[in-house]
Amino acid sequence: MTVYEYVNQVKEMEDQFRNKNGTKFSDAMMKDCDIWSKNACLGYFLYALEASSFGGKIKADIRRELLDHLEWHLDIYTLEEAEQYYLDQRGI
Repeated sequence: MTVYEYVNQVKEMEDQFRNKNGTKFSDAMMKDCDIWSKNACLGYFLYALEASSFGGKIKADIRRELLDHLEWHLDIYTLEEAEQYYLDQRGI
């Protein structure tokens, strides 16, 4: 399941799950848990890119293309698929 699919599924079900005070499950989870953020992931990517030896050498249009590809892949692959791909690429 992708993050996009998960968020849509939670939105569809959120009125079904409320605690005794009437608080939606999703609201309670947001208050008590760190939530995956695609924007945070993209920010980490930019930090890593800038810290690398490529940092100042990549033109704005290429940087934008890399961000677009990363964002697209975040939408189509599940966390488990991405993790396994990373581990496979790292030789683990």
